[in-house]
Amino acid sequence: MAGPRAEIRSGGAEAEGPGQGAALRRPPDPERGDVDLRTLHHLQAYRGDTDSPEPLPFGVYATVERAGRIRLGDPVAVTGPGS
Repeated sequence: MAGPRAEIRSGGAEAEGPGQGAALRRPPDPERGDVDLRTLHHLQAYRGDTDSPEPLPFGVYATVERAGRIRLGDPVAVTGPGS
């Protein structure tokens, strides 16, 4: 799948991946306190026809450009489309 690319850097590591991704937060109902948003249903509705080896593409695949150590607390920098 071709498209805009982004560079991701953290610690001594660098990777390249898609320039855009999607996340869907599951907010609780303010009155009941339960989660009533059908997250996977909504993801399937707009990602179901995506060319992917996965039944439901969920996440971001990246290529390691430079291996390195990443430590807890290291900042993450994303440059490129959608950053």
